[in-house]
Amino acid sequence: MTFRAEEEYVPEHEQAEDVEEVVGELAEDQTEEEEVEEEVAQEPDKDALELVRRVTVVGVVRDLLDQRSVASERMAVLTDHEREALGFLHNVVEGRTQTGRFIYAEQRLEQLNLVLADLQPLLAVGGMEGLDVTLGEIVDGIDHLRHELELLEEAQEEVRHEVEEKKGDEDDEDDKGDDGEADEATAAGGSLTGEPTAADGKAVPAPADGKNPPAGEASKPGFFSRVFGGKKKPDDPQGGGP
Repeated sequence: MTFRAEEEYVPEHEQAEDVEEVVGELAEDQTEEEEVEEEVAQEPDKDALELVRRVTVVGVVRDLLDQRSVASERMAVLTDHEREALGFLHNVVEGRTQTGRFIYAEQRLEQLNLVLADLQPLLAVGGMEGLDVTLGEIVDGIDHLRHELELLEEAQEEVRHEVEEKKGDEDDEDDKGDDGEADEATAAGGSLTGEPTAADGKAVPAPADGKNPPAGEASKPGFFSRVFGGKKKPDDPQGGGP
C-alpha cells in the first residue's frame, strides 16, 4: 500500500508523549469491548465503528512494525488523519519517505513520539480477548524500535562529529600549505609580489633608467679600470695609439 505521508507530520495533539511513557501505558491498558461501547454511547462525536477502527489500527501497527505489507482495503474505515499517522509510522520504520528521502534517526524518534500520541487512544484494547496478545507484540515492537533508533542516533551523531573534525583539519592543512609556500618564496630571495629581495629580505629597488646597476654595485671596478689601473680607456682598441 502507498501511504500519503511525505514530509513533516502535523499531530492532532499539541504535545507528544515520550515513546517510553506511551509503551508503559499501553502495557498496562486493560480496556475491554464493553468500555468502548460505553464511550460510543456517551460521546456523540464518537464513530459507531469505534471498535472496528481500534481493531484495524492495532492490526496495521503490528504489521508495520513487522515490516509486512498492508492492504488498502483495511484502511477504508479509518479517517484521513489516522491513515496519515500510519503512513508516518511506516516511514519511521523504513527510515525513508515515500519519495525515497533519507530520514535521520533523530527525526524518526521525533515522528514516532508524535504518531504514537495520536494513535494511543485507538491502541487501547489491552483487555479485549484476542487483541491483548497483539497489543503485547506492539508494545515489544515499539520498545525495540525506540531502542534501535536511540543507538542509531548516537552513531550518526558520532559520525557527523568526526566528519566535521576531519573537515576542520583539512582546512587547517590548507592554511598551513599556503603559509609554507610563502615562506619558501621569501627564503629563495623573492617576495610575495615576485620582486627580488636583498639578503636582509628587503626589496631591491629597480634602476630609474632600467640600465644602471642597483645601488651597491656601481662602485665595483669595471674590466678596463682593473686592466689600466684606473687610466682612461684607449681611443683605438686596435692599438693605433701611442
